[in-house]
Amino acid sequence: MELSISVEPYLNGDRAVLKKYLDDITALKDKLPISIHYDCFEYKPEIIELIGSYADKIAVHLHSMLPDIRVAAAQISKFPFASASAHNDNQYIVYLMDITNTIYSAGGIVFDLPAENIAESAKIIKQCGFATIMTVNAGASGRPFDKTALKKIEAVKKINPGIKIIIDGGINYDTIAFLKGKSVDIAVVGSYAKKCYEAGGLPSGLKKLLSKIVQ
Repeated sequence: MELSISVEPYLNGDRAVLKKYLDDITALKDKLPISIHYDCFEYKPEIIELIGSYADKIAVHLHSMLPDIRVAAAQISKFPFASASAHNDNQYIVYLMDITNTIYSAGGIVFDLPAENIAESAKIIKQCGFATIMTVNAGASGRPFDKTALKKIEAVKKINPGIKIIIDGGINYDTIAFLKGKSVDIAVVGSYAKKCYEAGGLPSGLKKLLSKIVQ
């Protein structure tokens, strides 16, 4: 399993701090199965530019929550994001997949809490390379993990067996065990990673998580 480290906790602070976090995560990529997760809540060209510049150094997963992805299309298409995903109620999922120039392989759909009717999204799921399943209500980091959302994995995989599953929200040492045996490819860690980082123990904290899932 890959751990994708969310930079959301540092998005609204000092850009120098964000850059340092990106640098320090990137420095670990040859030692641990990790990537970067970018929650794009609002259109900030300078932030897209900064985070996008790391996409040729480490896998960067873009999770768009923009009301209209078209405002950022020109910038997004400049960078080789590992995946670019939009929410199920966003009209621009297919458009987002198209601008990645990877013939859908990097395109993705995001399922929020509460549970959606997965079957209604079957057509788009079949075209997606990724499905992000939220285990918290999207928004500020640090919200509690809802394990009932994991029931969506089987429904999504039944429609598209080859799709990669990203679990996003509330992942920490206690909750990551819920992912064991659930066909999860990527687990997003935000608050947990931030706490480890600020305590000077990001590598050991990530290793601890990974050891829990392989037990």
